[in-house]
Amino acid sequence: MAMDAFFVLSGFLIAGILLDSREQPHYFQTAYARRSLRIFPVHYVVLSLMALGLHFGDRGAGYRRFVAQWGSPLWFFF
Repeated sequence: MAMDAFFVLSGFLIAGILLDSREQPHYFQTAYARRSLRIFPVHYVVLSLMALGLHFGDRGAGYRRFVAQWGSPLWFFF
């Protein structure tokens, strides 16, 4: 129920922003650029903290298990 409300509210807010700015030139590119600048920095911080935690926690055993199962964590940055 909470996830449904989150997605409905997010869709409503994003659609409202797109409708308000539809008269401006390149409004789709602007909207996607704003979303990217809002999401990607947090994404990379979380990935960096996860990689550091796996590497330095448990003397690297978690990192070795992660690499054996998923491969290099650098894939997650792309």
